[in-house]
Amino acid sequence: MKTKYLLTFLAVALIAGVFYVHDSEEREQISGLVREGNGPVQLKDKHLWEFERLRDPKTGMIPAGIERASAEFSAKLPIATRYDDKGNKTLAGDWQKRGPHFVGGRTRALAIDKIDNKNILAGGVSGGMWKSTDDGTSWVKKTTSTQLQSVSCIAQDTREGKENIWYYGTGEYFNIYGGLRGDGIMKSTDGGETWFELEATLSKTPQSWDSRFDYIWNIAVNHKNLEQDELFAATAVGCIVRSTDGGESWTTVLGSYGNEASWFTDIEITSNGVFYATLSQRTFNDYANSKTMGIYRSLDGVEWTEITPDFIPKKYRRVCIGVAPSDENQVYFLSETPEAGKLTTNSRGDSLWHSIWKYTYLSDDGGEWEDRSSSIPRVDPTRLHFNSQGSYDLIVKVHPENADIVYIGGTSLYRSTDGFKSSDNTTHIGGTCPFDECDYFYRYPGHHSDQHAMVFHPANPRLLYTGSDGGVIMTEDNLAETVVWKSLNNGFYTTQFYNVGVDPATVGSDEIIGGLQDNGTLYTNSANLQQPWTNPATADGFCCVIPGGAEFHYTSQNSSNQPKIKIYRALLDDDGEKIFSTRIDPIGGEDFIWNTPYLLDPNNNNLMYLAGGRLVWRNNDLSKIPVEAGLDSITIGWDSLHTTRTDSITPGAYRGERISALGISTWPSNILYYGTTYGRLYRMENAHYKQPEPTEITGEMFPTGSNISCVAVDPKNGNRLMAVFSNFSVVSIFHTKDGGRHWTPVSGNLEEYENGTGVGPAVQWVEI
Repeated sequence: MKTKYLLTFLAVALIAGVFYVHDSEEREQISGLVREGNGPVQLKDKHLWEFERLRDPKTGMIPAGIERASAEFSAKLPIATRYDDKGNKTLAGDWQKRGPHFVGGRTRALAIDKIDNKNILAGGVSGGMWKSTDDGTSWVKKTTSTQLQSVSCIAQDTREGKENIWYYGTGEYFNIYGGLRGDGIMKSTDGGETWFELEATLSKTPQSWDSRFDYIWNIAVNHKNLEQDELFAATAVGCIVRSTDGGESWTTVLGSYGNEASWFTDIEITSNGVFYATLSQRTFNDYANSKTMGIYRSLDGVEWTEITPDFIPKKYRRVCIGVAPSDENQVYFLSETPEAGKLTTNSRGDSLWHSIWKYTYLSDDGGEWEDRSSSIPRVDPTRLHFNSQGSYDLIVKVHPENADIVYIGGTSLYRSTDGFKSSDNTTHIGGTCPFDECDYFYRYPGHHSDQHAMVFHPANPRLLYTGSDGGVIMTEDNLAETVVWKSLNNGFYTTQFYNVGVDPATVGSDEIIGGLQDNGTLYTNSANLQQPWTNPATADGFCCVIPGGAEFHYTSQNSSNQPKIKIYRALLDDDGEKIFSTRIDPIGGEDFIWNTPYLLDPNNNNLMYLAGGRLVWRNNDLSKIPVEAGLDSITIGWDSLHTTRTDSITPGAYRGERISALGISTWPSNILYYGTTYGRLYRMENAHYKQPEPTEITGEMFPTGSNISCVAVDPKNGNRLMAVFSNFSVVSIFHTKDGGRHWTPVSGNLEEYENGTGVGPAVQWVEI
């Protein structure tokens, strides 16, 4: 009798910004590359995890154009038919939304329609462009599944008769949290209902940083030019570019593209048609000057005058611009300025430095500068210190009716009523919790940390809208002593899931638990989209497990961007609310991959295996961990198993071979399989008992140096399994019937060519 296999695969639809760029050491920092002394280039944790999963092992790079080509290839694959419980024919590719309906994800683009103020346009950095026509009560996604989803900024053409023209930029990047590749600028001529690509801005290689349009910091439309469709874009790798034909062609008007260019740029155009632009130094950590670094002013966007103050620090990264609408001669500039300005700290004790400067234009002969950096907030406790996380979240805006009311955003949001001239008139109004009593998440009530966008309502400047890692949120009174916030994430589906866990034992169960970027761990047991998900854990959520027939749930998180995992055993009530949670990860665990896998034995939910870098950790009885175990790693029940060859060092940019995937048998029981980032696979029998020795079962046909992203074990026969390789340009799936003695490639039509080359998708997961 033949065993049938149900294969579920995920094709990479968006490739994060983690790849090699030009042959220049200067680019290493901003692309997430780190060089230790004169040693080989290393990748930071999240970048390393992404890169090892996707690179072509033969070239060490992502194949050119593969993202777009894979999407087109996958769209042509056949879709199987199936029948529901009523006998109705449906497509296996038909998916239903499950949410979360009321939680939004990282949002950098946010705007309100100047003509119809009920229209809000917002873009998630990996969720595409969305539009609300009822002031945020509901949302409809406007980008298609084949269009690039990494939205970074947005601008409307506000000239009379042109208001239906919109532009949005793509590509978000920061070396702290990784980034999402872009590829040019999108345009709409029907009020944001549909979007198309501006061909002149496309490189069609979003996997590589090879164009000035791969990351767009900001877009500005010149509403004073009534003769031409003039717009400007502030791009990464350092220039301000201009188009006078609605984006059909472009010229550089400030800065340059290349090794000497600035990394961070910004541009603003006042209502009177005055231009301000900023260009940073060259890289994150190399403070060599770019040729055009500084702050500039222009009357036409073509001829620029440098107005950089004499007191500007020697080191400065991103510089944001905030023009005062009530007096456009007053402009504020907020910057991260390492080793200068105001010193604050974060929760890890790292030193943070920022500056805020005020410029007042006096005449064509110049203006007046004031350094107001000393008033940047530093109020105990530490979570209230101003923190832009390396300028990842950095914004400055001025109230439309008062040039002295200034808002600055980092992890939190602050309001000053004297333009930060003093520290006495500053109020903490969003982001992290400023009160003595805070909830479990230490968030300002109704708000979210990490501020990226801020928009005042055109008709009522008391209304303020913010875009953050928690989506779109608004307040009806931004001048209140205590600002009250309201979430507008009503179907704004932009959250970013790392992992999802479901109940394996209950047929038809609606239980889902998942780990998300900066939205912790979310849980639901209802198929009703209007039922809010609960939030059992904070920070970045990762691997989540619902044990079959057990009352506990397991979640993992990472809040410090370090190779250290935190795993919790949580008890939830019938409504999904947390009764208690206990931290259970092992003392001594280290060198984990960014998204560390762990699993429970299907025959014993108290037996856990954890991929611990170069080790496999085992806990034989999780039930012995007391509820009051505390908030730190533990020793109770943990031991590490002997592994083989996982201490080998792989060549080039990689940190070293580490365990990347686990699989466990149901019958016969206690057969553990583990795969590595370098394509080796091992089998360990009687993994539950003492110190079993592993046997390498790497197939002769396995692609050398490839990442094993999944080991799928047949629950009815532990000697039948599939090994999944996630890299491009390799054969993706191998099958064995005899526990790894013989392997057969079974990727079939998931590959363009039989040898794995071509534009077939990067397969991440298989389930039997």
